[in-house]
Amino acid sequence: MSLISFDLREIPHAKDQKSTGYYPVIANPRKLTPQQLYEKIESRCTLTQTDVKAVLNALAGIMAESLSAGVRVELPEIGSFSPALRSDAPITHNDEKQTARHLRVGDINFRPKKELVDRLQDVQFHRTRQPLRTGSALSDEELLMRLRDYFSTSREPLLSRRDFQALTGYSRTFANQVLPDLVDRGILRKIGQRNNPYYLLAENSVES
Repeated sequence: MSLISFDLREIPHAKDQKSTGYYPVIANPRKLTPQQLYEKIESRCTLTQTDVKAVLNALAGIMAESLSAGVRVELPEIGSFSPALRSDAPITHNDEKQTARHLRVGDINFRPKKELVDRLQDVQFHRTRQPLRTGSALSDEELLMRLRDYFSTSREPLLSRRDFQALTGYSRTFANQVLPDLVDRGILRKIGQRNNPYYLLAENSVES
């Protein structure tokens, strides 16, 4: 039986609106280090840690080679990895001849296999009494200042969800809650595919 400690965070909302509820987050998340991974794999099979490192290094190279060719990579009982394309400039016309020069692999999508998800079902949850290490939501003023600074200094004209997390320190779940709210409030403008969106700073949010 596994145990996950969690806490609740308030769903982001405008200052003049009432709270609509809370959402759960993992409290004080920990990380499995590479060394710990090597040791755990070594203890469950005949491979040594040196063997494990060599296999993982080879796997990383094969995955990079395949993803760079637009090939989806499936790992047995784990899941599939596929490249997500990103344009460094907004695509406004379907017949734009210069689109290719702006494209690159901007992210890697992961879809877990059912076998992996099924192994996570035997889990219990415990409400933590310890404060979360992650910071609270930024004020509107601080958030807007960081967004303006990002778009004015970054060579990237677009903001991804991961960029937003790095900018704010928010968790993935929290970022996915905040970004739609910023779009609804006219601070950001959403573009791109539904499952792989990017954001621009709305014109009325730019400092004059």
